Amino acid sequence: MLGNKFVKGLAVTAGLALTAGLIVAPASAATKEIVIWADETRGPKLTTLFKANPRAVAGYKVKVVTYSSFSALKDAFDKSTIGAGPDIVYGASDWTASNVKNGKFAPISVPGSFKARYSKSDLDLLSRDGKLYGVPLDINAPAMAYNPAIVKSKPNTFGDMVDFYNANKAKYDFGMCITDGGIAWAGHGLFSALGGGAYQFKNGQIDKSNPFDKAALTANIKRFLLDSSGKSNGFLKNINGGVCKTQFAAGKVPFAIVGQWEIPTYEAAKIRPALMAVPGPTAGTSGKFLGGVSAAFLTSSAKAHGVEVGAKSLITRFIGSTQGQLKYQQLEKRASAEKGAAKAQIGLWTKAFAQALSGNTVPEVGSVLGSNAGGSSYWDAAGNFWDAILSGKDVATEVDKFHTLLKKNLDAGAKDL
Repeated sequence: MLGNKFVKGLAVTAGLALTAGLIVAPASAATKEIVIWADETRGPKLTTLFKANPRAVAGYKVKVVTYSSFSALKDAFDKSTIGAGPDIVYGASDWTASNVKNGKFAPISVPGSFKARYSKSDLDLLSRDGKLYGVPLDINAPAMAYNPAIVKSKPNTFGDMVDFYNANKAKYDFGMCITDGGIAWAGHGLFSALGGGAYQFKNGQIDKSNPFDKAALTANIKRFLLDSSGKSNGFLKNINGGVCKTQFAAGKVPFAIVGQWEIPTYEAAKIRPALMAVPGPTAGTSGKFLGGVSAAFLTSSAKAHGVEVGAKSLITRFIGSTQGQLKYQQLEKRASAEKGAAKAQIGLWTKAFAQALSGNTVPEVGSVLGSNAGGSSYWDAAGNFWDAILSGKDVATEVDKFHTLLKKNLDAGAKDL
């Protein structure tokens, strides 16, 4: 799940979905029509893809319904019924647990040769009790970026970035921000670099004992983000989206956390940021971004609409094929999760993201991230935590409160693993 919770607009009334300004009938109105739901970035590209490939699945038409944001898509899917939902939904790996549990996702059967084209860890994120519910599309994680025209040498530590900002403070309004994805999702790499984390992984498994080291996080926040009076030193700005993206593209912010989907913005600005993980307090350490995979999920609605056979075929024979993935990623420009397509992707941006993320992610665990056993989910609580820190609240107190919340969420969410 991407952490940005802002919903730009949503209309779901009496089973009707609003897309591109038109009201369209629910999927059940056309027995040979497969309906896909997607967000505002993927939807237009999928429309282009299936327009160029009208025979992607023999005997069926494909209709793409685009929602105004990822949050709007998730909200609509959460509220949908099996009778009025999509046949396929383009979502995130952390949707798996809850939607298998509530019966909205349907399993797909694929041979070993199909599975061999994907990493086991990616398939595991989309599986429950040995059953696969979707096809991995692309690696879904941001990376930290800096403009080498401004920052002449790669920062080896978090302190290197802060020192650069302090030495050049007159030139910049702030030192780091997040261009898209929100402080919870995209900002997890920053949180982790300073010693925090929604949870930790050890030996390939989630550590159920402790979400993070309170003392380390408290010390690093005071050292790197606050001045001697306990107020923000101006390095980190908790903003997301337009302002940060514009400022970074214009060279007015030295460091930012960016997403793969933003490539056209920086190409248009004629800059090529260097990509990396968020460096930690000491050289050789770095933060872990939340790394899931985006996926095309088969839903139980497909069977209710009488198009289950076609929807399964579309997912396994086209969407999940090497050629299907290549055609899609030529439009989407993200790192494909399918091995054959990934090997054929020669874009410098794609390779740069892959290198920056290698070893610098932890899997998105939806049952933990979405748990509100502590009173609020990580997604909802992260922004409040950073607002409190940057507004001068007592660091140790805020860290302790956040740790308590996340530990309760971890305890509850781990039961569903």
